[in-house]
Amino acid sequence: MIAVVSVAVAVGAWFRPVADPKVDLADSAPTYTDRQISDAKSALCDAHQLANRATHTVAARKSDDAVVTYIVATNVRLSATASAEYMLQKLSDHPASPVELSGAIRALAVAYQRITLLHLADAADAELDVAYNELDTTDARVVRACE
Repeated sequence: MIAVVSVAVAVGAWFRPVADPKVDLADSAPTYTDRQISDAKSALCDAHQLANRATHTVAARKSDDAVVTYIVATNVRLSATASAEYMLQKLSDHPASPVELSGAIRALAVAYQRITLLHLADAADAELDVAYNELDTTDARVVRACE
């Protein structure tokens, strides 16, 4: 029985087509029209603007009440998490986005996530300062790519 199966597999392998080594896998990469690229760029830049508006609006709320301050801090973290997820979803929805912009959006989303985790971990101010500087640098990359 095993011999019959072995012969069948050998015969099948014999007739299996061999991959053409001359075929360049880069040729199979998707190509996009100028309109698709423009639409993708617009969608990602709009997502970035909405994320900025949301985080700045929440972070601008101030209060002397400890409970309200806690709620604001929680909402800032929620805003950062939602912004990161939203930008990553838009990136996934628009694969035609320019490489520079998509890389910057991905890095910005990761920076938002990292800062949220650092806050949840009660990170030292020095560590948060480094993360916020990285966020600002990455945000500037997105702004330049959206111009």
